[in-house]
Amino acid sequence: MNIPILQLPQPWAWATVAGLRTTHGVDANRDLVHGPAAVVSSTTNAGTGQAIDFLREQGVDVPMKKFLWQGAFVGLVEITTAIRRQDVKEYLFLDEHPWQLVLVRPFQLPVPDHRQFFKVKVGFPISEALRSLAGCRDACARGYVEQLRDLEDQ
Repeated sequence: MNIPILQLPQPWAWATVAGLRTTHGVDANRDLVHGPAAVVSSTTNAGTGQAIDFLREQGVDVPMKKFLWQGAFVGLVEITTAIRRQDVKEYLFLDEHPWQLVLVRPFQLPVPDHRQFFKVKVGFPISEALRSLAGCRDACARGYVEQLRDLEDQ
């Protein structure tokens, strides 16, 4: 069983699991997509410097580029619903897509997982997410473990 993947370039993947970015743009209403989603940083480096500069201009304390993992499973968020772009109140990270997935309960993995190429259309294996969460004692991580185990049992 798999969960959806949100594949984002850095520093947007970091901003998402750090709880600074609470929406993610999509082209179609995906209101039926809800529940936990894996946040995976893309392997591309294009635009990273510009995005870091933009965030710092906005007063965000972004980690140094060498600490922004690329091509890695960096954390989890929960998708609650999809809303129309014009209904979003968070303008700082709003993109051009007509629909925005609402993201809550961000969790950043203490150690990013560099397993293999991630297949966005296939999804992220629940067993891999559980393996990456093993040993995390954070209440949010424990909540995800329970939720993922329930999904796995379905």
